[in-house]
Amino acid sequence: MEGNGSFLIPVEVTPSSATGVAVSNVSVLSFNVRLRLFREDGSLVGSASDSRFSRLPTHGQVADFVTSFFPQLVNTTFRGTLVVDAPAGAPPNPLAATALAVKESLLSALPVVPGVRPGTPRSSFLKSRSVMVIPRRLQSSMQAS
Repeated sequence: MEGNGSFLIPVEVTPSSATGVAVSNVSVLSFNVRLRLFREDGSLVGSASDSRFSRLPTHGQVADFVTSFFPQLVNTTFRGTLVVDAPAGAPPNPLAATALAVKESLLSALPVVPGVRPGTPRSSFLKSRSVMVIPRRLQSSMQAS
């Protein structure tokens, strides 16, 4: 996945499945990375407070399961979207991300979709990228957070 300032990743957690994520800082500056988790209905579950994302170092990487970032999901069934964002002051396209699903001991790759970085005018994003339709409720939740 090429660098971007924001990514959307599908998440599924069940007794027999998990979602793993790797996020890398591909820029020459350290910065904080924000992780937000949304339910399928677009409501915000929470923001991760994992210290590994505080001042992610130049060319640093964090890889783990979503339940490590959001421990409240352990022993639950959950489906939703993880939003990974670089801050507004970060260099252009500073992040790379990949994701996988583990389901009944089988590994498979998950789509990682470039998102809209906070503070990016919608018109400039639409000119340069293909469009992914995000439900209005999720859009307003993402902007409010």
